[in-house]
Amino acid sequence: MQRAKEIRVISVYGAILCFQLLWHWLLSLHYAAAVTLLGVYEYRGHQDVSGLVDLVLPAALAGIAIGRIGWRWSRKKLALFTFLAGLGVVAITPAYMALLKDHPLWWWPNTDSEAARVFPVQLLKSWALVGFFTYAGHTFAIHANSRRTLPGGPVRK
Repeated sequence: MQRAKEIRVISVYGAILCFQLLWHWLLSLHYAAAVTLLGVYEYRGHQDVSGLVDLVLPAALAGIAIGRIGWRWSRKKLALFTFLAGLGVVAITPAYMALLKDHPLWWWPNTDSEAARVFPVQLLKSWALVGFFTYAGHTFAIHANSRRTLPGGPVRK
């Protein structure tokens, strides 16, 4: 029973990654709707849709889940889950490219030297995003639970 919160966080994170894989698989299909979505995903403009879908949304959802579910955890444990979630968000991107192998993407690194420059930056962005949203979820959970009172007094101050 002690590992229930860890299992919940891992389950939410697994669901996020499964959704991401399903999304990229959908983009790889040759149906009209999928081709239209792929066009939006590949669009190179001021708003980078692929960065939002591949990095920001999964990092935000993972961070909020870590902060809300693990609100009573130690800072060390929160930091560990934040580190692992940020690493996972970036580590799964090659799987997206494998699904979209028939559609060369302008932002995907073409050489090893480009990848050596791109992935560390993506990793730092991912850690920053997961960390920010973990803190936000954690703060929200503390605030929400401090208003609830139990027979022995407030849950946590």
